Amino acid sequence: MTEHINNSDLLGSGGHAWLWEDRERTQKVIGSAGILGVYSAVTGLHSRSGRIAGKGGGAAVLKATGADKAAADAAMSALELAIESLIDAGTEVDWEDDQGRAGSALVLVRYQRGGCRQYGRTVVGEVPSVAVWQYYQLEVRENYGGWDGANLGD
Repeated sequence: MTEHINNSDLLGSGGHAWLWEDRERTQKVIGSAGILGVYSAVTGLHSRSGRIAGKGGGAAVLKATGADKAAADAAMSALELAIESLIDAGTEVDWEDDQGRAGSALVLVRYQRGGCRQYGRTVVGEVPSVAVWQYYQLEVRENYGGWDGANLGD
């Protein structure tokens, strides 16, 4: 299997990295007067937040091409619409990150553009085209907290 969100290669057009936070844990600690030490236990494992950003932690980049500027813009808008539709739906989707970890409860939380689109000329095959780049960051949450739903370990 290869990197994907909801079995689609939404982010494969540009440079990015999946950056994960530590999993959230709820812990209970009990201590009593006159007793040496305390008792503690993890009572709940929760979601794991993350973001998709550039390899250095800054902005990632989406890239689209088209025969002209309008076609390139339409291709980029289609990518962004697919991402924003998943955010609006709020549904849990299957995923695999850039390091081969996978799960089934990813929720896309927030897509943040990093400035205006940038344009340039490129060649696709032997055909001159227009390329468009959009810098962004995407906040995500894995609701199971683990990488595969069954393995909750780091």
